[in-house]
Amino acid sequence: MPRAVSHIAPPLRLGTEQSARARVSLRTRADRETVQRGFTRDKSGAMSESKVHRIPMRVACAVLMLLATWPSSALGQDAPVDAEKASARRNVLSTNPVRYGILHFQIEYERIIGERFGVFVAPIYFHHATWYPFARAHEMTANGGGLDLGFRYTFGARAAPAGFYVGPILSAYRGEVLRAGVTTLEGFVFSGGAQAGYTWLVDWLLLSPGIGLSYGIPTERAPEGSAKAAQLPHQGLWINFRANVGFTF
Repeated sequence: MPRAVSHIAPPLRLGTEQSARARVSLRTRADRETVQRGFTRDKSGAMSESKVHRIPMRVACAVLMLLATWPSSALGQDAPVDAEKASARRNVLSTNPVRYGILHFQIEYERIIGERFGVFVAPIYFHHATWYPFARAHEMTANGGGLDLGFRYTFGARAAPAGFYVGPILSAYRGEVLRAGVTTLEGFVFSGGAQAGYTWLVDWLLLSPGIGLSYGIPTERAPEGSAKAAQLPHQGLWINFRANVGFTF
């Protein structure tokens, strides 16, 4: 029988030059993949760790070192005050803008004494309009002014004025009560109380909220049974709240 002729073509044999190109192409592709995995070949063909792979680690280490050495105040934290800077900045000037809304205008000066103590004085002027929320009566208004003074003790790991504080507060006001623009009562009110709060200090910038309670004794009183608005301002028990912003120098 005649032999069947095979129609299957023999395997294609590449020339020497083509074979070399194919091997180079495959090796280049393999090298590209090994670089992506973090390895490369040296001149001898051995595999070694790629410098490209080490770059992200170096960047990450650099970022961690930067965060570790960055001032905590820049990250929004209240860092302990440097002793040298604290000794150089012994004065604080601040005001309470929240009380502007009820027509109480005050500026406070505080002098730091040592690491824990501060003494302060704060002149104040106020006007109680007919809409004053804490003491209202028909056509009743009041004007007044005076001084708050006292001292604060700061405790914790931070030097004054930064950190928690507590201390006494004394006040002396002269007030005048008017009905429809006519003076009905005038005199002095002397108050004593205590105040506590917390002070944040970021470089020279200060934010200091607090709250206190005082009791005022007047030199003159309205007739018994009169509305609170008819009495001298800050007579009796009253709350003093603090939301001061300011700077140290």
